Amino acid sequence: IHTNDCILICNGEIYNYCNLIHKYNLNKDLLCGHSDCEVIIHLYKKIGINKMIKELDGVFSFILYDFISNKLIIGHDPIGVRSLYWFFDNGIGVASEMKCLTNFSKNIKMYPPGSYTEFLIQSKEINTINYYNFIYPQINDNETLIMNNLRLKLNNAVKKRLMSEQPIGCLLSGGFDSSLITALSIKNIKNIKTFSIGLSDSPDIIAAQKVADYLNTDHTSIILTEEEMLQGIEETIKQIESYDITTIRASTPMYLLSKYIRDNTNIKVIPKKIFPIL
Repeated sequence: IHTNDCILICNGEIYNYCNLIHKYNLNKDLLCGHSDCEVIIHLYKKIGINKMIKELDGVFSFILYDFISNKLIIGHDPIGVRSLYWFFDNGIGVASEMKCLTNFSKNIKMYPPGSYTEFLIQSKEINTINYYNFIYPQINDNETLIMNNLRLKLNNAVKKRLMSEQPIGCLLSGGFDSSLITALSIKNIKNIKTFSIGLSDSPDIIAAQKVADYLNTDHTSIILTEEEMLQGIEETIKQIESYDITTIRASTPMYLLSKYIRDNTNIKVIPKKIFPIL
């Protein structure tokens, strides 16, 4: 996304972009309308990076280059949902995956969530600011108020993540979290497609089918062999960029399932993990 004086590269979703356009009276004639992330560049030009990034409700990692001030700006969502890595030893590099940077530096680090960086091209001055406070106030409400608040926040969190121009599906293991998210999604989208994966005797496959039948979803169960699971480990490690055993164990079937969905359906959006505090 670009204007005459700025270029933006963003991996993310901005859920409140329509509200921001209205709130700041952004010129709709300047918006191409192809991406919800487009609001970032116009809002930056109007109110600056510090105020702009605090207004964003969503998940994002972005790079913005300002031609006028000749500076590069890096931004990351509060929790770090969208991956972002960087180095700034021999120059500066930023990418969504570490493997993109390994030829340029051996000091690659995860870019801190809830932060933004301003890098002045000419002077090489770099300044990173944490804009999100991870200290939350103590809640002293009674149990009924707390439960009602959790219910409201979770419903709203699911609903705004269903904002998409692309077909939406749900990953359904039959466990509590995926079943709950699927049930809440159905309140907003009818005839939703659900997917599960496992070995032929997997309890997840059985449980997912029971939930799918109860919720009346268009359900697909992917049955794999142990050999197919083992063959997927190497590519999973490459994709998740981690040798953590627990992470690999959980990610391998998720990678294989995502690959199946990509290759065999038109589903583009999967609201699996929800962060109600956002």
